[in-house]
Amino acid sequence: MKIFIVGCAKSGTWLLLRLFHAFDDIQLIGDDTERSLNYVKAMVIDEGKIGVWKRTWNMAFSNHRDTIRPPLEKQLALVRSQGIRLVYIRRERGGVLKSDKGWVAEKRYDDCELQAEEFADDISFVVNFEDLLRDPDSVQRAVAEALGLTIVHDWSDYPDFVPDESFAIHEGKENYSKRRIGAKY
Repeated sequence: MKIFIVGCAKSGTWLLLRLFHAFDDIQLIGDDTERSLNYVKAMVIDEGKIGVWKRTWNMAFSNHRDTIRPPLEKQLALVRSQGIRLVYIRRERGGVLKSDKGWVAEKRYDDCELQAEEFADDISFVVNFEDLLRDPDSVQRAVAEALGLTIVHDWSDYPDFVPDESFAIHEGKENYSKRRIGAKY
């Protein structure tokens, strides 16, 4: 199985990717960088493992349609043909728009949400960022049940179970620190 984490910028995709370290038989595909669908199409997953990676900035459900490459329909056709399970993380609009001093524009956020609504049948599970911070273990159990995953560590124990090298790409960036879930983001 392959799991692709998508969501608007500043919605928690990096956090969610790292949380997948808490499941058994997971092979994170580049927890040090974002990956496109085409890269992962050719990626070989170790036998018995579940491949998990996160989107690049111009992927479906991550940016407004006129910046998505390849076009949204082609990306979704690849998702369907490869049997890739999409996990969409949704964060409250105000939180996304305020994050990193307004780095995400309203148009981008709104179109990400519109895509998620329009293509809801292609999304295997939706994680609500605010619920994740309030009750990480309940969200984890729901993700595990929906995707057939086995829990090895509780998400409430984050970041204890995440290898240090997973944080190297964001070293020194405040929003990507090793804070416990529920700490102010």
